[in-house]
Amino acid sequence: MENKQDFNINSELFDDVRENLNKVLTSTVKNMISKQSEDGCVTLKIGITLKTQDVPNFGARGDEPKTRKATIPEFKYDCSSAIQIKSKTSGSINDEGELIYDPESDSYVLSSLASEQRSFFDDDFNTPPQDEDLNTDEDEVNGHRLLGKPGMSIASIGDREEDDEEEEGDDFDFDDREDEEN
Repeated sequence: MENKQDFNINSELFDDVRENLNKVLTSTVKNMISKQSEDGCVTLKIGITLKTQDVPNFGARGDEPKTRKATIPEFKYDCSSAIQIKSKTSGSINDEGELIYDPESDSYVLSSLASEQRSFFDDDFNTPPQDEDLNTDEDEVNGHRLLGKPGMSIASIGDREEDDEEEEGDDFDFDDREDEEN
């Protein structure tokens, strides 16, 4: 006589599953009460694997095969729970910046949006000239010697003029001129 049983969640096969599910359910409710949570969730996940296996074919007669293919199920289960404890803060952040990809760091950076308003703190606003930026005697436009390059500060041009006078020597001696007039 064959031993047959119904195949559903109430069958003996799933006794352990139901027992563990009841434990998780009870534990979840206890935790919700102790933590004053209003929302919780219990999840039962059952994984099913079907394997095919050759089994003896008892009662085979004559030319019938001595084995047959049988489908053997394997069930794996997980019972889990989650408690939702709500805590909320809200706000809004808008720095009026834009996200820009920086290939050097291979990441995004937040950059201020460009505007017509300039600031002393802008990278390109007041960069002091380097020595190689200063003009040489060959820097001329239409026969006039340039005192500075575009973007140089007035202080840098003034320093340049003083350096030029020292290099060229005294073309005018104001003290000698005064003596001649007297």
